Amino acid sequence: MTLATQAITLAVMLACGLAMGTVFDAYRVLTWQLPFLRKLLPVLDLLYWAGVTVFVFRALYGSNEGQLRSFVFIGLAAGVLLYYFLFSKPVVWLVRKGLDGVRWTIRLVRRLFEVLVIKPVLLLYKLVLVILGIAASVSIFLLKVVLQLLYPIRMLGRFLWRLTGGRVNWRGFADWLLKVTRVYKLARFREPMKKIWNKLFHR
Repeated sequence: MTLATQAITLAVMLACGLAMGTVFDAYRVLTWQLPFLRKLLPVLDLLYWAGVTVFVFRALYGSNEGQLRSFVFIGLAAGVLLYYFLFSKPVVWLVRKGLDGVRWTIRLVRRLFEVLVIKPVLLLYKLVLVILGIAASVSIFLLKVVLQLLYPIRMLGRFLWRLTGGRVNWRGFADWLLKVTRVYKLARFREPMKKIWNKLFHR
């Protein structure tokens, strides 16, 4: 391995150490802020270390074809220490702010959905109920008015039914209506009554 290759490998391992520290801090902040991830902590630890191992091996293979030397571990350790002394606090702050931004965005989207979709639908539903209630009330009122107006006719019909013993001479009643139209010269009612009489009794 040449000196240039060793220098490249050392720089790559230093960068890998920085990346390992960054990912670990982001992962740690997420597990603090999201309680449901704490239950999966053992599995996530295993995945973290498996991912780090694969990442470092691929980087090492790309820099010196996978040759393992002592300076490889020195580069990794130096990268991790450099990260924790210089970049740990800013990265943790950025991850927290990013998570707060995601939460704020989710709350904003949910609020907009409530205001623009859910509340108009509920308002329309209540408006339809009010309109149906008013229509039902008006219909019941009109039905009562009609029943009140028909009450005298109904009482007269009952009286005639009782008076005739349930046997009404409809033909005689039609003749009587025609005579009334002749007597009182109700010409405009006479022809319609005559047509009705002919249809009923002269088929």
